[in-house]
Amino acid sequence: MKIRALAVLPVVAAAGIGLSACDSKVGTAAVVNGDKISERSLNGYVTPNAAPIQGSDGSSTPARQFVLAALVRNAVFQRLLSVTGPVPSAADLTAAKAKVLQGGSEAQLSHSITTSGLDASFTGEYLRQLEYLTILQTRVTTDAQLTEAQKKAAVAVSISPRYGSWDPSKLTVAALNKKQLSPLVTIDGSSLPGDASPSPSPSQ
Repeated sequence: MKIRALAVLPVVAAAGIGLSACDSKVGTAAVVNGDKISERSLNGYVTPNAAPIQGSDGSSTPARQFVLAALVRNAVFQRLLSVTGPVPSAADLTAAKAKVLQGGSEAQLSHSITTSGLDASFTGEYLRQLEYLTILQTRVTTDAQLTEAQKKAAVAVSISPRYGSWDPSKLTVAALNKKQLSPLVTIDGSSLPGDASPSPSPSQ
């Protein structure tokens, strides 16, 4: 199954977005406006067979960093959507899902995800990220609009140094190795939109 690459949101300055390292207790992978994403939740989506996720641009991302980026984006996208228009309805999300899958099925996407060594339960989180982004892209079409939305949303993101840092210009988790970061790229077969290379956690 091919899922068309979704255009990255315009690159903008880090206007009003928290970029500090996560200083919470051990066991926290990230904090978005006070809401914690635990290591336990993160690990629940990653199987022992998980391999670095390959991007269509040749980059790869550690599985845990890839999953964490999706979880953080879901929280951030929700806040951006809340200041750029009404809360997306069930119908809005269904339409966005159809646009993302482009004739494919959620079962096919789930197969791609499990083939990559991630748990099937991650499918919903991953797909929701793409649905939110699809809707957001209809509301935010310029750098100026995105800058304004980020200011209004006042998103504060902290990432555990084990995984890197939040990159507001790409709205994703940046690996310690800068070279890797590909926000959302084409899925083809068992490949998934990519992140960075393996590390002990596996994280950078």
